[in-house]
Amino acid sequence: MATGAKMRDVEMYERQLGLTVTPFAGETPASIVSRIAARNAISPRNLCSDLGLRWPFLRSVYPDQLSGLADVAGLDRANLTRWNPEKIGIGRYRVGQARSSTGVFRRTATRVCPACIEEALEGEGRHGAHQLLEWSVMCLHGCEHHKAPLVELPRAATSHETYDVVAQISRYSDVVKKAADASPIYAPTVFEAYVRRRINHGPQADWLGELELSQLHGACLSLGGAICGSSLPSPANVDPDLERELCVEGLRFSPMGRTG
Repeated sequence: MATGAKMRDVEMYERQLGLTVTPFAGETPASIVSRIAARNAISPRNLCSDLGLRWPFLRSVYPDQLSGLADVAGLDRANLTRWNPEKIGIGRYRVGQARSSTGVFRRTATRVCPACIEEALEGEGRHGAHQLLEWSVMCLHGCEHHKAPLVELPRAATSHETYDVVAQISRYSDVVKKAADASPIYAPTVFEAYVRRRINHGPQADWLGELELSQLHGACLSLGGAICGSSLPSPANVDPDLERELCVEGLRFSPMGRTG
């Protein structure tokens, strides 16, 4: 727990922190910190130090760090908690209102919708670069809003750089812009819509309700592959377009799909 002097320092800085940001719906806490740091022309690590927080702990989303972030930046604690990828076990996370293993959820993957990013950069400048929690769910391949394919950027050299999404997007701005300019229509599938409902609202009362996202993806992909006669030696090596098609088939022919 912080000392009284430390708490007074945080309270003083809270009054001074005039440059904050408005979070995007579904934005992760680490992304928000990265944007606040960019707006204040400082690194996330140094920003957190100035605020009495710790960047390694905050990007690992410790609850006390979320509370401190909410206090000093004037943010809603409940929303920070909601879109915090909370670790609930070895290789397992709470993803919104759903749960998943690292089979389909990669917390360290910088995946973005290039159209969302270009739009935000145009409207807010450099600190508009952001990352939504759902973009790290690997079985979601497109943006629901812009109907554009998600793009995964190369990993940074260190973990603290990987979580600094503003720096990552700035580093690969040409990749993002090129993808935004060339983005084909990538309409969300019924499977992706189902996964998003799980993330936003939790499991539904159907036979898939007890499955985590990784299990849900594997079940629908395997069933779709069996129905279509496709051999799937490794889900990680399946072409994304084929994967989307097979997951739709698997969901459609599942008991849930047949009952509508």
